[in-house]
Amino acid sequence: MFVFSSDSILAEQPAKMTVIAVDKMGSVIEGAKVAVTVGKEMNTFTTDVNGKCLLETAGTLITSIEVTKGDCTERLAPVGILDGMIIVITLHCWPAG
Repeated sequence: MFVFSSDSILAEQPAKMTVIAVDKMGSVIEGAKVAVTVGKEMNTFTTDVNGKCLLETAGTLITSIEVTKGDCTERLAPVGILDGMIIVITLHCWPAG
């Protein structure tokens, strides 16, 4: 499930986005790894106690966002630049078992 809170930005300017990781029951996931790929470069973040992490770009197009907890991974691609966007990614295979 994806929730969009604002319009895309077409210009090359700084942008901030929030990624929220939730499990298949809709509960937030603390400690999920969020890998953000920009071109061929990848940066990794970790969700906080509220299941959130803030992504800041320097106006560069984000190629993909991948969220992982344990052996469970969900990927969103392509992404682009989405200033002010809140992206909710559901890990359908979490919790495991």
